[in-house]
Amino acid sequence: MRRILLTLFLVSVMLVASIGTAKAESILFPYIANTTAALDTVITVIHASAQPQLHFRYFTKAAGVANEAINPCNEYDFYRPTTMNDMVTFAVGGNAGLGGGNAMFGDTTNYNVGVGAPNFAHIHGSGRFGLLLVTTANANIDVAAIAAPGSIALLDAEASLYDIATGAMWGYRGLPSNADAAGAGVAATINSFAFATWTHGAGVTFATLSEQIPALGAMPRLGIYPPNQFTTRLFVTPLVRGQAAVFALPGSVDMRTPNLNSTAAQIVDATGAAAMYDRNEQPVSGAGPLTVRCVGRLGIVDLVGGGIGPLAPTGPLFATGGWGYFDLTDPGAVAPAPPLGAGAPATDHQAWVADLKFGNVTGMTGMVNDGKNMCDWFGCR
Repeated sequence: MRRILLTLFLVSVMLVASIGTAKAESILFPYIANTTAALDTVITVIHASAQPQLHFRYFTKAAGVANEAINPCNEYDFYRPTTMNDMVTFAVGGNAGLGGGNAMFGDTTNYNVGVGAPNFAHIHGSGRFGLLLVTTANANIDVAAIAAPGSIALLDAEASLYDIATGAMWGYRGLPSNADAAGAGVAATINSFAFATWTHGAGVTFATLSEQIPALGAMPRLGIYPPNQFTTRLFVTPLVRGQAAVFALPGSVDMRTPNLNSTAAQIVDATGAAAMYDRNEQPVSGAGPLTVRCVGRLGIVDLVGGGIGPLAPTGPLFATGGWGYFDLTDPGAVAPAPPLGAGAPATDHQAWVADLKFGNVTGMTGMVNDGKNMCDWFGCR
């Protein structure tokens, strides 16, 4: 079986979901971007443990290049000092109008220790997207967080993608590291670096998908707006393989090595065929799945056949849109097959997925308030 974390975001207004009483020691930002000069991602990390450092790991890739979705990410990591109850906000791309990657909003904490200090931005330049992992640390070593009395969330965080040109924003709450199977609210292993199967409290939605004929009751139904008025992006971040419990995962399959994680996304009809439905309930042929390695951003037009598909300018659904079931499938040999945790089947792929719709032609300008929280549809657990 495969699992998918599907979160659809309200544009201009941030949607956040409760993550419960998690004593997270690592927090994951599954999608960050500074793909244009006007776009950057503002990160806020709230730290409530007694550990004196945070470890920042960036994994980013170039946008708008050949084989973008399956290209590997480049890593850049560093440590920064922190204190109990500190909050730091910064822009990952180092945009000059957003503090240049330094701590924002008059933050007087001394972060001037470590590579590139006190800057928090990645060093790979603009025109990139990826993910960010933040972990509690001491003496430049990742360690378990030490809880303060009465502390609930030892790490919490949020991300806001900000378009400086239009003033539009959308965002999400960071994913905490997994709890143990018993739901004790602590990591099963120190900084398990697994984020796919959070079971403690409400807030993370996942639906189980079958491997062949779709289990229709569990698969997300994705509304597709007319491409002549809207641009749709699906942001896909493959997560560590696993199931309901946290396994003793080999180091090479956790989110510290995201280049070994991949999945494939596709739009299918009720028979499992690559197709979508028009507004008269009729299936229209689409295309096969698109593979994502490390992190990807997929255009809905490309996902349903590209220039010869039904959503292309010459296609039958260009001005009407439609809908389809969103599915994950086996990615094939994009990267070396990673070892699996005990009991995890080889076909088990998990991913965090976000759907963003924004206006791009007459009648719909800027960002459009059109997100839906899939938690309302499938229930949170």
